[in-house]
Amino acid sequence: MRTGTPLWVTRGDDVAGVGDTFGQPWNQVSDPLNGANQQFSEGSDQNFWFNPAAFAKPAAGTFGNAPRNRIYNPGQYQWDIALFKNVAVRGAHSVQFRAEIFNFPNHPNWNGAQTDPTKSDFGRITGKDNSRRDVQLSLRYLF
Repeated sequence: MRTGTPLWVTRGDDVAGVGDTFGQPWNQVSDPLNGANQQFSEGSDQNFWFNPAAFAKPAAGTFGNAPRNRIYNPGQYQWDIALFKNVAVRGAHSVQFRAEIFNFPNHPNWNGAQTDPTKSDFGRITGKDNSRRDVQLSLRYLF
């Protein structure tokens, strides 16, 4: 289990006029967690990971005041299990059967929230990451 990665609401256009298009912060005008239910969204419902109305575009020639890492993406959970069985064959020889299962309950983890304020799903989580159940079986001859 691990906590989610930090979010920062930015946009790649140069609002401040400094030539940097990596990502300039927007203004935070209210608490971004106020009114957000932090639920998965189908895209057209009222489920938001953070409140998109809490951010506004800064005035031209200025940087936004939104702090970094104020909001976090959802945490991730992955349970792994490994089973081993040794069977004696003869003397010091044995066969080992192994079964390793990664994400054995097949628990889906969510993607991060959309942080681009110009996108229609801004503030929403609309997809799952690529975690899936993987099973690995092996047979070893030990001597």
